[in-house]
Amino acid sequence: MLDQHTRNKEKFPIETVRAVAIIILVSFHVIGGPDGRGLGLDAMHPLRYYADLLVDLRMPLFAFIAGLVYAKRPVSTNNLGKFLRGKFRRLAIPGAVAMSLFALTAIMTGAASQPPDPVWMMYFSGYSIFWFLQAILVIFFTAVVADIISKGKLLLPMLVGSIFAICFGFTFTSEIMSLDRVTSLLPYFLIGVFFIRNHNFIMGKKNILIPAFFIIMLTGLIMNFYVLGQTGSFSEDRLDLQSFLFGAGACTISIMIFPTIDYLRFIGSYSFTIYLYHIFATTGSRKALASLELDSPYLHLFFGLILGVGLPIILHFLIAKNRFLSQLMLGINYQDKTSRPKQLRTA
Repeated sequence: MLDQHTRNKEKFPIETVRAVAIIILVSFHVIGGPDGRGLGLDAMHPLRYYADLLVDLRMPLFAFIAGLVYAKRPVSTNNLGKFLRGKFRRLAIPGAVAMSLFALTAIMTGAASQPPDPVWMMYFSGYSIFWFLQAILVIFFTAVVADIISKGKLLLPMLVGSIFAICFGFTFTSEIMSLDRVTSLLPYFLIGVFFIRNHNFIMGKKNILIPAFFIIMLTGLIMNFYVLGQTGSFSEDRLDLQSFLFGAGACTISIMIFPTIDYLRFIGSYSFTIYLYHIFATTGSRKALASLELDSPYLHLFFGLILGVGLPIILHFLIAKNRFLSQLMLGINYQDKTSRPKQLRTA
């Protein structure tokens, strides 16, 4: 029988929040960035504002969720090997496969997202959307080593140090394993770990903490709107106080106040497959609509979001029936094919 501590942790709407995160990510890749890719919207377009405003939440929310899930399954010296092998099997292998397919498609079509030279360096440096996998693997390894060495006592110093680093713009300069992106994710991961390990206290004080987190989020939002008023666009800096306040406040509020929504839980359980393969669907949707001379950004967003979420889920069901492909492309065991994707509950 589950103890009260475990039952409390399972009440958090992790899959619902994960679904929100993946929907935000897919919609961003439909719209595109301010560099002109995607729909190429100008700075004054409402969808451009939406995409730019949530840049401080998209990947930080995934890192926060990863911290929540990591803390629910503590790693000790005895199961360290199993943990590392699991991360390699569930994240690194399917990530490398998706990256290879994306690079091959880019080379064949002459797309802007060309792999680096030499090509094999894409597996060891940030390439397109796959930088997140490399950075989160580094964070997993760092967290587990620190946890084992200190028996969890390094969590708070690491959290304080990572917050200091992100607020003052300190980061690694190396792009190897996307180290230059680690600072922008680490504090959110550690907040997720801290949240689970102190959840009884946090939820016991939620009547005070929810308004406090809302104020923190609102402060970051106001700071960003100030930047908008001064420059005409939202802040592009991911390593500053404004970004952290908005991201940290929004992440913590989401896990504390979101209800569990079944259809979002369904989407959330396939979020890793969606992350890996949605870019093919969104690009295809954009080109298909352009060939039909349908240029409405909102029409593009609608179909791009539907296909970007739906096609990877269909792909998952099809691939999960094959023992070899299910491991290679999805990171799951063949025997898990009838259940929700295992790697999404642990990644």
